[in-house]
Amino acid sequence: MLQFGKILSFPKKKGKEGEVCRVVWYYKPEDLKSGRKSFHGKKELLASDHEDPVPEGSIIGHAKVHTLLEYEALKTVGKYDFFSRFTYHMATGAFVPDQVPVLCESPSSPSPPPLVTASHLVVRSPSPVLR
Repeated sequence: MLQFGKILSFPKKKGKEGEVCRVVWYYKPEDLKSGRKSFHGKKELLASDHEDPVPEGSIIGHAKVHTLLEYEALKTVGKYDFFSRFTYHMATGAFVPDQVPVLCESPSSPSPPPLVTASHLVVRSPSPVLR
């Protein structure tokens, strides 16, 4: 299972075994206690305020987190293209914003509204269980 996080800082000296990066985590909706809701997109990630030191050697790749508007404008959605519109606060379990517009798919309303997110994602494995 992959984990997603934004690198906040890299080790000052390269090449030393055991060097760590500071990472703030993104989560899939189903990884949180509240679970996946019907309005969550298939490739939606939730930003968080959860930071950890991560061994540099555990970073196995990179991905991109887009705003919903940017994501919908992609000509090709790749395996590591995602979007985010919420920030999850670990201590309280609260989401910011606590409400977002949700549109039903219909011919007159084919796409959801644009919302805010971050980018420069990294990937590591395995994932901790947060439930």
